[in-house]
Amino acid sequence: MDAVNQGDYTKALSYANQMIDRDRSKYGVKHIEYAGSLVNLGLVYSYMGDYANAESSYLKALNICKSTVRKDHPTYVACLKNLGDLYGDMGEHSKAETYLVEALNIYQSKYGNNHEETAKCLNSIGSLYRMMGNYAKAESYCLEATQTIKDIFGSKSAEYAVCLQTLGDLYVAMGDYAKAEKHYLDMLAIR
Repeated sequence: MDAVNQGDYTKALSYANQMIDRDRSKYGVKHIEYAGSLVNLGLVYSYMGDYANAESSYLKALNICKSTVRKDHPTYVACLKNLGDLYGDMGEHSKAETYLVEALNIYQSKYGNNHEETAKCLNSIGSLYRMMGNYAKAESYCLEATQTIKDIFGSKSAEYAVCLQTLGDLYVAMGDYAKAEKHYLDMLAIR
């Protein structure tokens, strides 16, 4: 996914499709490895803003997971979280909430509250509630995510910077520009 991080979506899409072809040939279309490649393809499409193809890839992967692995399998939960994030970006907040809350419940059950995946899911839910205008809920989820990420990675990590940005965005939406500025400046000091 380095090509995605560098903004080279053409290269990332080519690589993701190569992985799809490889895994289809090697494992068939009902295998968890193939589902994982579909998740990666969905991520590329999502970054490109091609939500229809992202959704299709995630849903295909989720259907494979439902018939091949337990609900606490990392690929299964990744499908849920990615679909939740995607539906949030698409403005389909009810669908997003359903998928994200299900992912959070699985992460909390499997890993507990003090885990990176749990915290990232909390941050996604907080961001979703911000988009929905439910600022009190958003702040609660974002603050919990931020503290957990800080405890795990420290206050100089890229993961912590993401949480600070989410909080900054929330405080802008709330009209609390002083808090927003503080979080944005702290984030910029990390990046």
